[in-house]
Parts: sequence; C-alpha cells; structure tokens
Amino acid sequence: GGGAWGAGRTGADADRGAMGARRTVNGWTIPPAEIGVFGTDYGLRVSVALGGLAALPPAEAMYLSTGGPVLTGAAQVRLSFPPRQTPPVGREGNWLPAPVGRFSLNLRAYLPKRELLDGAWLPPTLVAARL
Repeated sequence: GGGAWGAGRTGADADRGAMGARRTVNGWTIPPAEIGVFGTDYGLRVSVALGGLAALPPAEAMYLSTGGPVLTGAAQVRLSFPPRQTPPVGREGNWLPAPVGRFSLNLRAYLPKRELLDGAWLPPTLVAARL
C-alpha cells in the first residue's frame, strides 16, 4: 500500500529520490511539488507512470496516500475530520467502501486551496476503529 510515493514512514520527514521531495505527515505521504510538471525529470515521470497513468499539477489536484501498515477490510480504521476542517478543495469528493482484502487509501484533492498547497492544512491520522 502507499502507492507510487512509497510506504512505511511515520512522523513528518522528507525523502529525495526518483519521486523528488516528498514528505509523510500523520501517516499520509504528500507528493513532491514537481508532480504533474515533470520537465526533464524522467525519473519522476517514470515513477508516476508506474503508480498510475499520469498526474495533474498540484494547482489542479493533490494526491495523498497512506503509508505504513497495509490496510485490509478485516481491520477497521477511522478517518475523522474535525468540524470545519475537511480538506480545503474547490470540488467536493465522494467516498467508496473498502474491500475485504488489502487496499490503499488515497485522498485526491481536486482544485486544492492555498492551505492544502502550502501545507497549512494536513490530513488527520487514521486510527483503529472501536466497535
């Protein structure tokens, strides 16, 4: 799980490699600012192509993915946004149910507002659901 940007990091850290500068915050991997605007960074272009067909530039969409332990439908997790702290985007999203088996959780933020682009807004941590 973790998608094209890798997995297994916790806390707020940065990594520089084929995917450019990326960081992990609250268990979410935040892609590099260069995503979708590859220029001659062929390593970044290849990494994005391996994880999916393409990527839009951050001003149009941000793609955040969970890293760390593999998620499965057998272990319920909760993603809770505090009041008035939902993702700052210009287009509302939809939620799909998780499958029974392994899956990755991705937050695609279309038309992100400044606070998401500059890192002022961060997604909350996934926590184990209490049944």
